[in-house]
Amino acid sequence: MKEWQVLLSGSGGQGLGLAGKILAEAALYRGLYAAHSQSYGARARGGYSDSGVVIGSESIIFPLVETPNLLLTLSREAYDKNVHRLAPRGILIFDADAVNAGPAERRHGFAMTRAARQLGNEKGVALLGLGVITALLGIVRPEDVEKAIAGNLPPGLLEPNLRCYRRGLEMAGGG
Repeated sequence: MKEWQVLLSGSGGQGLGLAGKILAEAALYRGLYAAHSQSYGARARGGYSDSGVVIGSESIIFPLVETPNLLLTLSREAYDKNVHRLAPRGILIFDADAVNAGPAERRHGFAMTRAARQLGNEKGVALLGLGVITALLGIVRPEDVEKAIAGNLPPGLLEPNLRCYRRGLEMAGGG
């Protein structure tokens, strides 16, 4: 496996930091190396936020995402800020409710915010995006992601967030 640089980006309050942590833990469960970082500054609620995960089969030398192989954008601001950073042949996954990225190879739009809202858990949109990532790429296994979700959420929040994750898997044809 080559090294994957994954950037999850959107607005503060969408659960991007948690989703990045869960993705990194799921990679560790699979026996891979992973490093997680996040950025949200003083604009934690509503302003730009991102979470980076570097995953590889060997030790990770530099733990920050510079040129993502995979970019998840959940807001127009996140798309505008990061699309130019996407690696050649990189994969873009975007929330079609917030971004009009246009049709192109290796671009995948899903109505993620709408789906999370329909599930009654709009704050679970990043986990829904993580389900899409899991289904499309196969970097991590669904059972490892679910184990990481269970390890990071209290019992009262577990089921609504698992529903979001599983809906993302279904939306991308993996569930």
